[in-house]
Amino acid sequence: MHYNNEFKPYRVVVLGGNGTIGSLVCEKILLCKDIVLSIGFRRTSDCLKYFTNNKDINKFTYDFTNINLINEIVMNNDVVVNCTGIADNNLIEQCNLKNTHYIDPSSSKGIKKIINNNSINSNSNLLIHSSGCNPGLTEMVLKYIYEKYNPDKVSIYFFGNGSMSHSSIRELLESSKKIIVTLYHILIIKKLIIYQNLK
Repeated sequence: MHYNNEFKPYRVVVLGGNGTIGSLVCEKILLCKDIVLSIGFRRTSDCLKYFTNNKDINKFTYDFTNINLINEIVMNNDVVVNCTGIADNNLIEQCNLKNTHYIDPSSSKGIKKIINNNSINSNSNLLIHSSGCNPGLTEMVLKYIYEKYNPDKVSIYFFGNGSMSHSSIRELLESSKKIIVTLYHILIIKKLIIYQNLK
């Protein structure tokens, strides 16, 4: 973000701050100085239960169907970290239109909404999204983004804790199954073409 000579703290909002990923993100952000943290919860009961020791945190409840609230969240923050597991198209669009950085570390399901979003343009904001770890497919997504939008920079980062969770294994097997089925169909078609040519 570009500020005048006067210092302004960086404003970060984490949606889904009580989940596994969201709470870890909040804990790491709280270690940083000069960051104003807001945390969004789906339920008021969660809002009252989590992060009660820190009075500097702005806590609120949110609803993705409330367009005005989503727009206000985006407008009042420099970074939106979406840890809800829901890739909301309006949230992504508003972040891009308002030049607010958007980070989604918790869901690979919304990557299609980002790469097909018509509002993506030449703004200087960052759109960072977890695309899961599917060998070969992850790289293809980034290549597609690069070719479609021609951004200044496309980066891919692989990281992990050395073991795969049950959901990671399931996702890898599901995506591998689709690849194997597709390759199988391609081989059948090629065999049919070769057979037709031999006649």
